Amino acid sequence: MSFAFQWQRCDGTGSGCVDVLGATGANHLLGEDDVGSTLRAQVTATNVDDSASAVSSPLSRWMSATAASA
Repeated sequence: MSFAFQWQRCDGTGSGCVDVLGATGANHLLGEDDVGSTLRAQVTATNVDDSASAVSSPLSRWMSATAASA
């Protein structure tokens, strides 16, 4: 069985999600583009017979380190 990942950036309420370009690993390093957004992952499992996908719940809204220390 193999797994494929696609991280998605959503608005602050977890809606309007779009794929994060190039974010196809099991982990996603947060960047400035993620500030004010929520993130979720779509995981697709594939075996010799079939494949199935699931989407995580949106993760918490992110703010920049400078905003957090202000």
